[in-house]
Amino acid sequence: MALDGSARPLRKDAEANLERILASATVTAWSLQGVLDVTRGLSVTAWPRHLEVLLAGLRPASHSLRTPALTPTEMDAVIRATPTAPTERNDPP
Repeated sequence: MALDGSARPLRKDAEANLERILASATVTAWSLQGVLDVTRGLSVTAWPRHLEVLLAGLRPASHSLRTPALTPTEMDAVIRATPTAPTERNDPP
């Protein structure tokens, strides 16, 4: 409550928090959809890993991720399957 006894500042903070939560949820859903589209049939762990990374970024504390990252071979398959994939991958030596 504000010094004058009104609850207005708290309500404004709550509204701002709700807007941030909704924006985060929207970005998470769209991002996850992209990973599902690109990795469908190629990897069963890509989308859970991506979701864990996104959710870890929303948490106040850091937690270990349970899903392993894609292997280089899996990642290459995903990149090759992407419609906008480069024709050649240039990894550093």
